[in-house]
Amino acid sequence: MTDSERNALTERDALIGRPDEIIRRIKRLQEAGVEYIMVIDFAGSREHLRIFAREVMPAFATS
Repeated sequence: MTDSERNALTERDALIGRPDEIIRRIKRLQEAGVEYIMVIDFAGSREHLRIFAREVMPAFATS
């Protein structure tokens, strides 16, 4: 896979951005029928996962 192919996949599929952008993209995935996503922090920083848990996950909590 070339760098440009890898970059295109990342831009299309990876959830990268501010919490509000991630929420918007996940909601679009839900509307398309996606039920599960996998969160992987390739940067190796748990802080990214903490931010995801604190700022993104509550938008999808069900009561």
